[in-house]
Amino acid sequence: MNFTMKLYSIVIFLIIVIFNNNYSLAINCIECDNSDKNCTTAPEFITKNVACDLEKGQQCYVQLEADGTIKRGCASDDFCKDNTDNCVQCKDNNGENIPCNVQILPKTRPKCYVCKGSDCLKVDEKKTKIEYCQYLNKSSNLHCFTKTVNQDVTRGCLAKSGIQCDTSDCKNCTNTDNDKPCNNDDGQINDKFSCYECRSDAFKECEEPEKNKQKVDKKECKNPIEGCFAERWAGITFRGCAEILEDSEKAKCLENKNGCLICKNETLCNGKVFNSAIINSISTVLLITCAFITKKLLN
Repeated sequence: MNFTMKLYSIVIFLIIVIFNNNYSLAINCIECDNSDKNCTTAPEFITKNVACDLEKGQQCYVQLEADGTIKRGCASDDFCKDNTDNCVQCKDNNGENIPCNVQILPKTRPKCYVCKGSDCLKVDEKKTKIEYCQYLNKSSNLHCFTKTVNQDVTRGCLAKSGIQCDTSDCKNCTNTDNDKPCNNDDGQINDKFSCYECRSDAFKECEEPEKNKQKVDKKECKNPIEGCFAERWAGITFRGCAEILEDSEKAKCLENKNGCLICKNETLCNGKVFNSAIINSISTVLLITCAFITKKLLN
């Protein structure tokens, strides 16, 4: 009886060993290159995998390319032998069917805040997107930038961005903390931001201000981040700084794309010519008229 139990135990042990060996003969590796930006910056989003046969001496690898991007895949276990500074291999997936070649190279690869538009004016550490830089700037230790053109702020990685950050409206910086991007300065708003300010029932040139630039009044906005507005209500065109509008009026304006415009991209951006057939609520006309009168009285 004892012999039978021992023999049974040995058989079970051998089955387990054989099963485990067969199970671990192949692992999945991420396979990608620079054609997918995530290969360098966010490998966890790569879905393409390749089977790597450990029995044939293969392992997953992560290789830093000459342009600073990353390539991932499966290769012979000596693939990184002559390039250990820029290449790593792995075969341990911690017993899970999850690729092990998710490392970011180099370990000091910079991260930058990446965003665009007026919402990018100030960095929100909890909401503003952070990305590893896809390319490395080999000729400089400058990593990230913040560029402001009128009311539009752009943040990102400097290397191969196409941004010439050598003017007063652009700031570049070097990451000293690998976990915290350096481009967290507030965008530099143009404090000389102006809008056309008029209404067409009192001044006919207000219909086409771009053709009558010298005649149409222009207003320098006190709060330029709000931008300019132009609206067509009940056959009348209104233009001015968006700061004079109540929040409810701004919401209505944004909903009525054909008869309304709020713009922030450049000074005097509210010169849009409207179709005179667009007619809307007379109550809105009165609200905007009151806003204009109030603004004039306060000034």
